[in-house]
Amino acid sequence: MTNISDYTEAEFLIFVQSVLAANTSPDEILDPLLFEYVFVNTQRAPTSSIGPRI
Repeated sequence: MTNISDYTEAEFLIFVQSVLAANTSPDEILDPLLFEYVFVNTQRAPTSSIGPRI
């Protein structure tokens, strides 16, 4: 089984694009994956683009 951390940024973006192209409601699939990818790759939870990063 592949972990989300095994994807390079480019591979992950290609995956996201394929999910967007194939699904009528991709948010249900992508939201948790995007959160996990950002969290795993930054070792902290993502924050709002409005506020500062903690």
